[in-house]
Amino acid sequence: MVTVRVDGIITACTYTVDTGGWDAYEFLPSLYLGAMTAGQHQIDILVGGGTEGAELDWFTLVSRPSRTRIARSIITRQAESCDNQTNATFCYRANAVGGETMHLEHTGGAASVGFDLSVTGSWSNVYIRVRYADDVGPNRIRVVVDDEVRAQFPSETTGGWTNFRDSPVVYLGDLASGSHSLQLISDTNTWGVDIDEFELYALYDNRAPRILIPSDLYILPVGAGTSFVVNVVDDDGDPAVVSNTVAPAGSVFTGGVFSWSATADDENTTNQVIFVADDLRGLSNSVVSNATLIVVPLDSDNDDMPDGWEWRSFGTLTNSSDGDSDEDGAANYHEYVAGTDPTNPASVFTASLENPTSDEHWITIPTVSGRHYTIYFCDGLEASAWSRFANTNIGVGTWLETNSSPSTYTFIDDEGPETTGRAPPAGRRLYRVRVRKID
Repeated sequence: MVTVRVDGIITACTYTVDTGGWDAYEFLPSLYLGAMTAGQHQIDILVGGGTEGAELDWFTLVSRPSRTRIARSIITRQAESCDNQTNATFCYRANAVGGETMHLEHTGGAASVGFDLSVTGSWSNVYIRVRYADDVGPNRIRVVVDDEVRAQFPSETTGGWTNFRDSPVVYLGDLASGSHSLQLISDTNTWGVDIDEFELYALYDNRAPRILIPSDLYILPVGAGTSFVVNVVDDDGDPAVVSNTVAPAGSVFTGGVFSWSATADDENTTNQVIFVADDLRGLSNSVVSNATLIVVPLDSDNDDMPDGWEWRSFGTLTNSSDGDSDEDGAANYHEYVAGTDPTNPASVFTASLENPTSDEHWITIPTVSGRHYTIYFCDGLEASAWSRFANTNIGVGTWLETNSSPSTYTFIDDEGPETTGRAPPAGRRLYRVRVRKID
């Protein structure tokens, strides 16, 4: 047995086999030592007690980066299904796959089992996994492909003929499409080894699944809907699953189809929609995501009336801003600004006038939240211009409604210096109120 100790800690061990003499050298299987930091380290290679001698020639430390690799099975065969054999017998073993093994033991010549293989497609980075049992190890097992020794590994003591384990990682190289022969041969000095099964497989970099969305941007007016298919492609053939992790309220994702309709409450929003795919291999690149945006415009038809207000008022976006849907004399746009109902002819923006005294005039208007009101006056029909109150502050010449519920407000013209400054010269005064919506 050969043990490797790094900085006083045993990190790996394996077994030597008979190489055929002191001038015949072979490589031990690759041994994993773990991570090593920069700086000085002490590496000891120890030979176990009881050995009759071993010569160590040289070793190499190789850094292999972690990779997201997957194994693709090419062929799996049970040993008892071999096509030829030498010094090998069928054995029934508990815990064997299928209940049988091929027992290889030296009886005057090397023991082997052979297989005729038919490989579909050409493969690179091919490895073999051999499941075996060995009561007394080590024994050397050579892997011969098309009469060429491709690899070898030492079998270790498994603790008995019913205890099975897999061989170390054994690299075979490339394997072309077509017919091949494969033999597993044990040394002539073996004490016996049972071969249960072997598997040829190829290691490849895992290719992350890809999520395909028809577009990265959707423009969806209020009242409209969209529906699109989300496809997941996995170049490794893995059955990747996809989920919708972020989406606007009310959306549905089922059977790979995403559907959503924009409501009046969604106007002037940008909605991110995220999909996540998982190839279920648990590797660092197994889970990927992709996203699209659904933009619901404020005013998709550019008529100066927000789509949400139009939809709530009319159930459509087709009514024009200069139209008068309820025929009350106020255009639809003016009703939007004033906060009146464009479908109710009784809902209009009007002012009422009271004169509690000869020099005091009350102008009362209906108000709604988010509107700014400014009062104007002129003295007689012949006046050339409308004037504002002298004091334009809120509460005198202007008013900003902050109540969440509809209300009223009364402007008071006391003919004083803060308002109009005088009585109307001809005894007649006109008022009007301008309303402006605060964004």
